[in-house]
Amino acid sequence: MPYLKITHINHLEAINWLKSNKQGDAWYENFTKKHLLHLSKIWPQLKKFYKGNDNWYAAYIDTKIAGVYYYTIVENEIYDGYLTVDNQFSQFNLGLKLNTKLLEETKNKWSINWSLCFEKYLTYNEKLGFKIDSKTVFNKQTIYLLKR
Repeated sequence: MPYLKITHINHLEAINWLKSNKQGDAWYENFTKKHLLHLSKIWPQLKKFYKGNDNWYAAYIDTKIAGVYYYTIVENEIYDGYLTVDNQFSQFNLGLKLNTKLLEETKNKWSINWSLCFEKYLTYNEKLGFKIDSKTVFNKQTIYLLKR
């Protein structure tokens, strides 16, 4: 039976994993917070997160990173995103487990949770408790601003 461990990892380790974990979505392979600056022209509440600390959780299956989840907390709000899991470990529901860990460990540090997602991830994010706050088109893709 595989061993699951979820823990914090440093920013560089997360970036290196994202670059090496080719899942067919360039958005996830090329992490940058610059999208927050661009989208803050539409949604000003995102701008403060650009300067926030970079925090990452990693889900390990045995000794291998199988998924990562990014977040930053500024004032009493949290922004999370870049939840991505290696497809070969999809049967472990790691996205849900990473989200649960984030909520458990940060619940007393924020009152509003912001996130962004593409349309194909909207139903999943709604299952996590997010509601659509707004939407826009960015780089030819519909992006949703989510809140919980």
